[in-house]
Amino acid sequence: MTTLTKADLLEQMQTGWVGLSACLKMFNAAQMTGPTDAGGWTIKDHLAHLSAWESGLYGLLQGQSMRAVMGLDAETWQCEGFDPINAVLYQQHRNEPLDEVLHQLFDQHPQLTEKVEAMSAEDLQKIYDIDGRWQVPIGGFIAAVTYRHFQMHQPWIEALVQ
Repeated sequence: MTTLTKADLLEQMQTGWVGLSACLKMFNAAQMTGPTDAGGWTIKDHLAHLSAWESGLYGLLQGQSMRAVMGLDAETWQCEGFDPINAVLYQQHRNEPLDEVLHQLFDQHPQLTEKVEAMSAEDLQKIYDIDGRWQVPIGGFIAAVTYRHFQMHQPWIEALVQ
């Protein structure tokens, strides 16, 4: 398994963020809050979801419980797969106004990037126990929660208004 260097991780985070940000500029407020996908999610819901995961990751890197920062109970956190977690996050954030969701996302990502920039290459290789659910090198987890997560959701976001 190839390990990302710190420079590669930061470059991929930036590239993913720029891609997502450019994608969002194509949509107006009605498009972000109106059409829904098969799961009932709007673009705003996808963005709230991405923001919630980034917020949890930022909290983890600050020494907090990711689960607690995300407002999840232990039972939901330990469920198989991501669907139960994502369902709770959806319920938590579905009624938030679009402006608030955008503000949270666009504030959170630079803070998270700054935190990763401050980490050493050795720090990024450390194994983190993420609230008993995962024991992983944190650099790979950062990649999964940031740019890989953006890459997963961006096609779904774009498909909502095509």
